[in-house]
Amino acid sequence: MPGMGKIGLLFGSFNPVHNGHRAIAEAALAQAGCDEVWFIVQSDNRYKQQPNLLPIAHRLALTRLAVSPHARIKVRPGASDMITTLRTLPKQTASRYVLLMGQDLAATLPQWPDGDKILEMGEIYYYPRRDNQAPIRLQYPHLHALRSDGIDISSAQIRQLLAQHQPITNLVPPPVADYIQAHQLYTQS
Repeated sequence: MPGMGKIGLLFGSFNPVHNGHRAIAEAALAQAGCDEVWFIVQSDNRYKQQPNLLPIAHRLALTRLAVSPHARIKVRPGASDMITTLRTLPKQTASRYVLLMGQDLAATLPQWPDGDKILEMGEIYYYPRRDNQAPIRLQYPHLHALRSDGIDISSAQIRQLLAQHQPITNLVPPPVADYIQAHQLYTQS
């Protein structure tokens, strides 16, 4: 694995993964100079209760289906918190890791447990949402906005639509929708 260059890390529960997640990865490849993007599927979230969290095996499968057409986008399992996973990434590579996240998460990063340590670890690229969020006002020199049309998709919205037996067309890649339907996931509220 030596010499891979710049790797963007996109952390999340991906419950479920959706087209907004893919848009972040594609923007990082195109604009941030990333050679690869790794979706880090967290086992759970130590800091956020998620009553409808699917087992990690389903979430890994869904995420792999979502990124399968992209040779430069990979999927890796992660710990329940970002800092633990960041500390366990391979150090022997010549790679440089950068963090990728939505604007909503980037704005709250200083309030996270270990947020100050995460901010010190290197570059962070965030993807703006379409819902007119206030600009991020962090005094952090390595925080960069990716250009976008904005995304207006959330995993919570998709789970709600599925619980109401509504279509999720155009919100998730077709193989993800097929897997969710085949396994009857998220059908109970």
